[in-house]
Amino acid sequence: YPSSGLTPQRLAAIFKEADAGDVSRQAELFEEMEEKDPHLYSQLQTRKNAVLGLEYDVAPYSESAEDKKIRDFVSDCIFNLNDFDDILRDLLDAIGKGYSLAEISWDISNGRAVIAKLAWIHAKKAVFYERGSNMWAKSYEMPRIMTEAEPVYGEIMPPWKLVYHRYMARSGYDTRAGILRVCAWMYLFKNYALKDWVAF
Repeated sequence: YPSSGLTPQRLAAIFKEADAGDVSRQAELFEEMEEKDPHLYSQLQTRKNAVLGLEYDVAPYSESAEDKKIRDFVSDCIFNLNDFDDILRDLLDAIGKGYSLAEISWDISNGRAVIAKLAWIHAKKAVFYERGSNMWAKSYEMPRIMTEAEPVYGEIMPPWKLVYHRYMARSGYDTRAGILRVCAWMYLFKNYALKDWVAF
């Protein structure tokens, strides 16, 4: 629980870790902020619901028969997922944290590969650099994922295994782009003030 006993020094240390590519404590802090601050929670829900409330459809690239056939296939894949709205909500976690991930499970039958399931991956499981070096992942590369086999350095996932959503609120590294990064200092000062009032 990084927010427990949070001080300016601890918050700065958490941000420095994230800036160096180790985002686990920052991701946990952002999750706690959303749970503990009703105003932050409300603001994030408003933004997520604004997206989830939109109508959406799959359009063909062109009016050719082949493109329409591809459109029909993609539509079947998406709209046959039972929990597609839940998946979208999970990916919108990027609004607060700057990025969000989901693992793709495939079903191969009748000569077709279709998405069987998308499972959310907690933001703290991402690794944005080669630990032991200062080499950041390039902005267009997906982060490594911590697994049981690689709990420290993370694994490079095979192609077509992940959905990676980047929230581009501002330019720069994905780990600094979420709105909770901006809110963290005010969250800290607000909670300092509450502790003072409770003590008084």
